[in-house]
Amino acid sequence: MAMNVNEGFKQRMRHPHQIEEYDLKSLTLPITQLALATLLNGFYIVTPDERPVELLEQNALRTIKASHFIKRNAATKKAPPPPEPSGAWPLIGHLHLLGGSKAPHVMLGDMADKYGPIFTIRLGSHKTLVVSNGEMAKQCFTVNDRAFATRPKSLAFEVLTYNYSMIGFSPYGSYWRQIRKLSMLELFSAQRINMLKHVMQSEVNAAVKDILQKKNSGSGKVEIELKKLFGDITLNMILRAVVGKRIVSYDGVEADLENKRLQRVMKDLFDIGGLFAVSDAFPYLRWLDLDGVERRMKKTWKELDEFAQAWLDEHRRNRNDCSGTHDFMDVLVNLADKGEDFDGHHVDTTIKATCLALVLAGADTTTSTLTWALSLLLNNPEMLRKAVQELDTQVGKERIVDISDLPKLEYLQCVFKETLRLYPPAPLNVPHESMEDCIVGGYHVPAGTRLLTNISKIQKDPSIYPNPLEFRPERFLTTHKDVDLKGQHFELIPFGAGRRMCLGVSFGLPVIQLALATLLHGFHITTHGEKPVDMREQIGMTAAKLNCYRLGVGISIGMLMENLNDLGDWNFEENSGFLPKNSWSRILHILQTNFSLEANSVKWGLANDRRFSMQSACRECMLPSYPFFV
Repeated sequence: MAMNVNEGFKQRMRHPHQIEEYDLKSLTLPITQLALATLLNGFYIVTPDERPVELLEQNALRTIKASHFIKRNAATKKAPPPPEPSGAWPLIGHLHLLGGSKAPHVMLGDMADKYGPIFTIRLGSHKTLVVSNGEMAKQCFTVNDRAFATRPKSLAFEVLTYNYSMIGFSPYGSYWRQIRKLSMLELFSAQRINMLKHVMQSEVNAAVKDILQKKNSGSGKVEIELKKLFGDITLNMILRAVVGKRIVSYDGVEADLENKRLQRVMKDLFDIGGLFAVSDAFPYLRWLDLDGVERRMKKTWKELDEFAQAWLDEHRRNRNDCSGTHDFMDVLVNLADKGEDFDGHHVDTTIKATCLALVLAGADTTTSTLTWALSLLLNNPEMLRKAVQELDTQVGKERIVDISDLPKLEYLQCVFKETLRLYPPAPLNVPHESMEDCIVGGYHVPAGTRLLTNISKIQKDPSIYPNPLEFRPERFLTTHKDVDLKGQHFELIPFGAGRRMCLGVSFGLPVIQLALATLLHGFHITTHGEKPVDMREQIGMTAAKLNCYRLGVGISIGMLMENLNDLGDWNFEENSGFLPKNSWSRILHILQTNFSLEANSVKWGLANDRRFSMQSACRECMLPSYPFFV
C-alpha cells in the first residue's frame, strides 16, 4: 500500500502541470453547477421583453451580459400573501377589533386559533404581520432576522425617544450597531455586571432595613405598598448603574421635591406612551393632533429631558474626579471627549437618549415581573413552600441571601421562567418592520410590513406546554430543563429574539431573583385574610396586574420587636446587616426568656448572624399600566 502511494506522488512530481490541469477541471464543474443552481433557485431571470438570447458563439456571452436583467426573489414574488381575518372596515382596517374588553394579545390569540399561526391585519394604513407560534417566530428572527431588524415609525417612538435616538427604537443601521455595541461592552458585559453586584446587594439590604424600621409600635406591623417596594429597589439599582443616582432614600427622610417630580414624570411617560394616537393609523392627520396626544407627549418629554440634561451637566463638571466607580453616563461622556461622533448624531442627545432608554426600559419590566412572580406563589402555596424550603436548604437560616447564592437556587429560577412564560413583560413584543421582501411560513411578506410577535400566545402553546395556563415551575426541571431565556429557544422568548432582543436581560434577571429571594427567605408572606390574589391583567402593551393585594409579612417569632424595644437603636451596615448597640448575650437572654427559643432556632440566625425579621402588612394598591419598553 505504501509503494502505491509513493508511486502516485512520484507521478505527480514528474508531471505537475498535467495534474494541476486535471484538478482544476474537476473543480470547475461543481462550481459552475452550484452557481447556476443558486441563481435559478433564488432569482427569476429573463431578458428584456422576454426575447430569446442570440446564441452565436462569438456574441453569446456579450449578449447575455448586456441584455438580461434579474428579478430577485422569484419565489417571494410567486408566494401567496398570508391570510387576512374578515371584519376589516374601510380606512381603519382591523383597529376596531383591538379596542374591546379583551387585551390586544388575547384578541390576536383568538384570531390565531381561527386563521392559523401567521396572518396579516390592517391597522389603519399599515399592513401588519402577526405570528403566533414558535416556528413562525423562529423564521422571522433567524432566516429573516436582518429583514425584520428595523423599527416602524410612530408618534411615541419619535417624540419620546429624541427622534428615534434611543437604541430600542432606532432604525437598523450603523448608529444602532454602534450604540448597541457600547451598551454590551460597557454596561451589560460580564465584567460590568460583576462590578454592579454590590449595588444590587446593598439596595436589597437597604429595602429590608426600611421594612423593619417602619414597624407600628402598637401592633408590630407595618404597611408596605407592594408595587412601590419593588419599584424603589429596581429603580435605585438601575439609576446607580447608569447615572450614579438614587431616587429613593431609606433613611426616613421625606423624598425631596425633585425626586418626587421625577417619579411623577416617569409615571406620566409610561401612561402616555401606551396611548393610541390617531396619527399612527393615519399619518396624514398628524398635523391636526385630533386627540391631543402629541401635545401631552411633548410636555412630558420636556420635563424628563430637563432631568437628563441636569445629570449630563453634573457628569461633565465632575469628569476629572477620579474617585469612585464610573457609571455608564461617565463612559459615554469620556467617549465624546475623545472624539466619538456617534455616527453623526448630536453628542448630548445620544448620551441622554441612551441613558434614559436603559433606565426606562428596566424600571417597569423588572417591577412587573416581581409582582407577577410573588402573586403566582401566593396563589400556589405548595410552590411557595418549595421555594422557601430551597432557600433554607441552600442559604441556611444563619444569614441573609447573597447574590452569589442565586445560581444554586434552581427552583426559584424555574419560578421566574414560568412567571415570564405566563406573563411576559411585553406580550406583543416591540413592533418590527420588514426592510425587504421575504417569505415567512411559505407566505410572501412585502417590504414595509409591520411585525407583531404574540409572545403570550407562543408561550401558551398546548402542544409544547401541557396545561399551558397552569403555573407549574417544575416543567423547567423536567421536560423543559434545557430551555433558557436567551432567545434561542423560541418556545420561551419573553425578551424577544434575534439582533433586536432586549439588551438588559443579564442585568435584570439577577435583580428580580435577588429581590424576591431575600423577601421569601426573610419573611413569612401571606395575602390579607389568605384570600387568592386577583390575577387579571390591565389592557395595554405590557402585562401589568389589574389589582394589587394586601400583603402580610412576618416570621414565627411574632411580636419580637415589642420585646426588643428596650434594646435601643440598631445600626445597619451593608456588609454585616443589622448590628445592635447592646450585647448579644442580653438579646439572646430576652429571646430565650420570652419565647423559649434556642440560639439557632430563629430564622436568619438572630444569635449568630445578627439579623431579624418582623411582622408587616401591605395596604390595598393599584398597579398602573406601564407600556413603555425596549
